[in-house]
Amino acid sequence: MKKNIAIIGAGGFGRELKGLIDDVNKEKDTYDFIGFFDDTKEENSFYGFPVLGGVDEINHIEEPICLVLGIGDPEVKKKIIEKINNSFVEFPVLIHPSAQVGGDEVLINEGSVVTAGCVITCNVIIERFVTL
Repeated sequence: MKKNIAIIGAGGFGRELKGLIDDVNKEKDTYDFIGFFDDTKEENSFYGFPVLGGVDEINHIEEPICLVLGIGDPEVKKKIIEKINNSFVEFPVLIHPSAQVGGDEVLINEGSVVTAGCVITCNVIIERFVTL
């Protein structure tokens, strides 16, 4: 069953993540993209997809949702994560199909994103909400 997914951050990196989700879905139809969350957007849409509200609205969602952070600044990411306290929210690990993840003892923690062309070999731990 497909999972609803949204991106926090309706900007350039958010748009790039939408493409990554599309590429993941080409390999295995996993996600149903529902839109963006962004505190700074006044428009109702971003590149034809809905802006669902700001970060505060996330805590009012009453059904399972996957979220991915389309934010580059680690301090801003941290502040956003600290605001979210909804048990329906999941932060999946997203790995682009062209990334090479292999070897022994590779651990990629929640909310992390491995973009196209990355190579992760062995004995690697990627902490929470890291973008490669």
